[in-house]
Amino acid sequence: MKLYSYIVAIDSGFAPNPFFGYCTLACCKPAIRRTIDEGDWIVGLSPKAKGNKVIYAMQVDEILKSYSEYYKRFENKRPDYTKDKVYERGDNIYMPLDDGKYQQLRSQHSNGEQENLGVKEWDLGGVPSRGQEFILDCKEYPEAIPWACDLITNHWQA
Repeated sequence: MKLYSYIVAIDSGFAPNPFFGYCTLACCKPAIRRTIDEGDWIVGLSPKAKGNKVIYAMQVDEILKSYSEYYKRFENKRPDYTKDKVYERGDNIYMPLDDGKYQQLRSQHSNGEQENLGVKEWDLGGVPSRGQEFILDCKEYPEAIPWACDLITNHWQA
């Protein structure tokens, strides 16, 4: 088991996305997504100026092999700007296309309705060395520390 930590520079509820019963890290942090294994932990910390406090902690319960799988399985995590902020923060932003590529949806990472190609390349760069296509880290709220995900969820529902 490994522990990964990083600074959550912008705590918007997008990455990680703690909503709908799963805390997911489908965008950002491609280096973590390339090397992480089931059972490993990820801890997000606030910036030094804000005390390096724990923002969230999750244990990886499952690793999905593709953004296509994520797109199909977690429909409720697709951004929806007709609803409240929880839906706007959706991290399921890469719609699979027939040619095997992905379209970046309007999201926290796009330029409005236009794709942000630099960010898209960064997000899709989580190609692991184990021969899988892409890795997405998904964890149902950890029983050991339910307060962490509850804290995040309550923060963004306000």
